[in-house]
Amino acid sequence: MIGPLPESLNIFPQLMTRWLESRECPVTQRLAFGATLWQPVDDQQTGYRQLAAYLPGLQLALEGEGASDFLYQINRARNSSSAIAGLRINRLSKWSVSFWAIAELPLVPEARFRFHQKGTGCRLELDINTHPDFPGDLPQDQLGQIFNELVTLGQEIAREGDIP
Repeated sequence: MIGPLPESLNIFPQLMTRWLESRECPVTQRLAFGATLWQPVDDQQTGYRQLAAYLPGLQLALEGEGASDFLYQINRARNSSSAIAGLRINRLSKWSVSFWAIAELPLVPEARFRFHQKGTGCRLELDINTHPDFPGDLPQDQLGQIFNELVTLGQEIAREGDIP
């Protein structure tokens, strides 16, 4: 875990851009930015209501029906905003509500396991990447710009939800 997204993105993209623009960076055919984001919620139903706000195009009927284990995954590819002809960007996002726990598992059968910590949260996995169909290598002098575009698209999804 690096930390909260806004604080992490004050440092990480700068380091990546510096490396991508250096002579040490190898020839690159694809580039990606990924992150897993977690937003704590009180319970599963609260999490589903929060996800509904991030997924306005979906009709989520999860409350009061005993529904669980919801997972939504979508790739909304876009043309790159760079001047690179034919470059497309995959915007893959996975949305879910998940439960985590830290438990003590005893080695003797008569003892019961105990939860020490547990929580529920909305989870967003981002995989923002250049499309594999781009012919040839990515322009070496534009790798930093491409990476920053990937990060910006990830921030957009985290902030605005699943938008075309």
